[in-house]
Amino acid sequence: MNRKGIFLGLLICATCVVYAKKTNCQFEPKGIQKLVRVAVGGPEDVFGLDSSGKVHQWDAETKTWAKRTNEKLDYIAVGPDGFVCGLIEGRVHWLDRELGWTEFDGDYPKVGSISFSGDGVLWGVTELVEGTGLLRGNRYRRIFKVGSMGTTGPSREIGDFEYLERWGLFDKVVVLRDKGIWTLNNSNLVLYDGLKKTMFSRRVSLGSLKDISIGASGNPWGISLDGVPCMWESQTGARSVLKPWIRLSCAPLNGGKFVSIAVASDDVVWLVREDGTVGTLVGK
Repeated sequence: MNRKGIFLGLLICATCVVYAKKTNCQFEPKGIQKLVRVAVGGPEDVFGLDSSGKVHQWDAETKTWAKRTNEKLDYIAVGPDGFVCGLIEGRVHWLDRELGWTEFDGDYPKVGSISFSGDGVLWGVTELVEGTGLLRGNRYRRIFKVGSMGTTGPSREIGDFEYLERWGLFDKVVVLRDKGIWTLNNSNLVLYDGLKKTMFSRRVSLGSLKDISIGASGNPWGISLDGVPCMWESQTGARSVLKPWIRLSCAPLNGGKFVSIAVASDDVVWLVREDGTVGTLVGK
């Protein structure tokens, strides 16, 4: 075999590993409520947003979705201890189960997305801001963390942001702990090394994602741009680019593409299809 044939053979083998399909899983619908986004903490803390921004919570006993509040949210996140935060016009709010939504105080840029880490720390991504100094003339987003949530709400003012020492076109960030910071940078998956302040791209192994989540096991899950659920299985070394992403061929052919994914603290994977159907991944 000539060099060209060997190269093509290696490329095909690498592609087979990176895009390996796992077929022994199913999408199991939960209720009839149509949603556009799902967010989960523990098994009893499953929330979602409908197309109008109203918040719904899954009741496992009645197997129905119950509307929780009348406010319209742009985004929602749920922590491992059941704390719920949301975005209303770029401002961060947290949900008091008795009093409703309370806005975080502080002077901070508008926020585009938020999520909780596995240890209960609230992370987020700002909306586009104008650069200053060396970044003048550019627009970018920044990743920040706020701090852990106490029993009566935030442990600090949200204005006391702790920013990552990186700028980019970040869409979303998910974190297991400070050492496992995954983000979508202009839809490309990137791992941030908090110790060395560097980022490692995963664009070679998957391409681009529209959504990402991370469970207690530490492995990220995502939705590809073509609407397919994917999981990333860690092996050796956090810096390996060609890790085996697995595209899950679990959806019925008539089920449509997926648009949202969230992994609970017990590693149950929740998904939303483009037709608004919500469900879990069975047999993954």
